[in-house]
Amino acid sequence: MIAPFARRALKTCATLLIVLTAARAHSSDGTATSTSVMKYSDDSPPVREIVARNNQEIQAFAYSHDGKSIYLAINDKAINLWEVTVYYWPEVLGALVGLSTLACLLRIVRIRRAKRLVGEPYCRKCNYCLRGTTSERCPECGHTSTRVVIGRSMKRRLMPTMMVAVMFLGGYGFLWAAKTPRTGLMSSYLNWWSYDLCEWAASRNQNWLQNRTQRVARVVEIDAEAGQETRTVYTAAGRFDGDVIRQSFFSSPKSSHVAIQLTDPVRWIILNPASGRVENCVEGCDVPASYGSRLHEIIGFDSTGENLFGIVINETTEKGNIIAWNTRTSELSAVLECEAESDWVRKGKTRFTTSIFTYIPHSSPARFVENRLYRGIFSRDSKLLIRDSAQPTKTKKGPRSALEASGGNGPVLSSDGRRCFGCKISQAGYSLMQIDLETMHERRLAMYPDRMSPTFVFNPADQTVGDLLLIVGSTWIRSQKGVTKSSKNPTKGLLLFDLKSAKWRDFYPLPDDDGVLGTALAPDKRSVAVLAFRQENPNKYKRQLFLYDISELPDELDMTKLRSSVVAPTSQQSSN
Repeated sequence: MIAPFARRALKTCATLLIVLTAARAHSSDGTATSTSVMKYSDDSPPVREIVARNNQEIQAFAYSHDGKSIYLAINDKAINLWEVTVYYWPEVLGALVGLSTLACLLRIVRIRRAKRLVGEPYCRKCNYCLRGTTSERCPECGHTSTRVVIGRSMKRRLMPTMMVAVMFLGGYGFLWAAKTPRTGLMSSYLNWWSYDLCEWAASRNQNWLQNRTQRVARVVEIDAEAGQETRTVYTAAGRFDGDVIRQSFFSSPKSSHVAIQLTDPVRWIILNPASGRVENCVEGCDVPASYGSRLHEIIGFDSTGENLFGIVINETTEKGNIIAWNTRTSELSAVLECEAESDWVRKGKTRFTTSIFTYIPHSSPARFVENRLYRGIFSRDSKLLIRDSAQPTKTKKGPRSALEASGGNGPVLSSDGRRCFGCKISQAGYSLMQIDLETMHERRLAMYPDRMSPTFVFNPADQTVGDLLLIVGSTWIRSQKGVTKSSKNPTKGLLLFDLKSAKWRDFYPLPDDDGVLGTALAPDKRSVAVLAFRQENPNKYKRQLFLYDISELPDELDMTKLRSSVVAPTSQQSSN
């Protein structure tokens, strides 16, 4: 029985050694050293990539108010060192008690060998008897000291060391006799996350450590100029609750606060990125029963940044409500009722529907744009509705288009909240449309460039745009018969449209054939961030963040540049 226990004790001591090594790799204030978690790749401008670890998944991002930093919401994997230490407390404490007892035994042996006469002076260094010596220098070793050791009895000299040894052994024996559990309240007392240990356990196939791996939600700050991770703003157990359509990370109008939706349990958190403090939090139990019992999704901040809009679901009645949460006073109020969750998931036998709400800036009382998407096996359609909290039973219907008004990520509004942008398909091709939210009249701004089909328009920072409209599109090939067909390897990229001059400004192709989750324009309008994902295998997607330098933006898009990015089809593809 002693041999297995000794092996486990040695393994635990080795774990502690790795823990101390990993802890020294980071400074006390949380700033990363040269082994940064996030950094720019070696790509040169105009495109750079934020490189993350294998376990990390970039869920969302937002620029700071001054544009010098980028906040990333990351789903990560880590090991709580405190929980591991508490779980293996018999081995860890047994190793410490064994080492302490061994030290006490060595101390006892040393005391037993250094015999002294009671009341006689002795050298503090070599234990030489200084009786009759008038000088402060020891005649044996030459040590000079004004304080000498007065000899005591052997019992009095051994008593302190023996009491320490008995205390360690007695305490450890008491914990064993009390059958102290390995898990419990003490396991969650502290959070001491180690990401290096998690990677080490995965690379060495240490199953006893991999079983302790947990999902961790992190918010990190990236220097937009250097691409280095400057600090970890927030860390919590769980993960960001969001998917391709619904985001879980929203920034206030001036980026002074961010709203986060976390799971296990589902909760909304208001975080101050500057200080890293959680200033407010709400869970499903805090919501009045008449509104709902389950937090569903966050819509976003209002124009003042004080109120956060979100949707809660009443699981009893299957009704949804849009609520306003005052992040300062923690007051909750119902704004308007929306459709039941069951209607959002499925409607009919072959048609699915999803409703995405966007707050209209500067509207009082609050008004929302509802983009209702219908997706079937062979068809796709959408409806644009205006929902007013002052008249919750009335809706204003917008124009219907063959494609979604935003491609499935929420309507994109102008900064004044009067216009909405989308795309429409016709026999002539794809058109960029502008919809007046007051009259619901649509107007064509421009035709999309030749061989280009839009994917969606989206800004995850505040879902409003200024002068530049960011559109992600795919290049297409037009055959001789006039039928538009996609090429074998279509090129996806970022289109920039100037709302003032009503011209296409430039096109930036993505490095790989990636799908795009969101885009954002920096406050200084010198760079654009694109969050994309690429399928590495059938069960794994890798998310990447690309930054494009648009400081030298041309006055108008060069069509030759756009056509050169398309791979010409082969004769067999043209015939097909």
